[in-house]
Amino acid sequence: MAPDATYWDAGELIAAAWGLGIPHPPGTPLFVAIGHLFVVALSGMFGVAASSNVVSALATAAAGAGSAWLVTHRQRERADVWTGVVAALCAGLGLSVWANATETEVYAFSLAWSVLLLVCGFCAQDERRGTR
Repeated sequence: MAPDATYWDAGELIAAAWGLGIPHPPGTPLFVAIGHLFVVALSGMFGVAASSNVVSALATAAAGAGSAWLVTHRQRERADVWTGVVAALCAGLGLSVWANATETEVYAFSLAWSVLLLVCGFCAQDERRGTR
């Protein structure tokens, strides 16, 4: 995780999270609101920029966990947890995913949101089929 602000949009997003401001379009209001909570809660220990970077790191970790669950869930017959773990590691260690996981950037948060929606979809499908 980056210990401070990095290049491109990170400084703008950190400032928006700190002051509940509006960064460049599309504005990413949910990211700013959640980032603000982390900055307020953790800035005393880590500083403002590093506290904001934690959001991206945790979001990518959550997306990896969700990806592992999805892969394992799809392989019920062979319920191999290691397959899910390896799949999540392969996805999470990709260059662009890793780069966005270590700095304040909305892409990691968007990835976690997308994986959460996929998990919810699979749970709803199981509920509908009665296989849960």
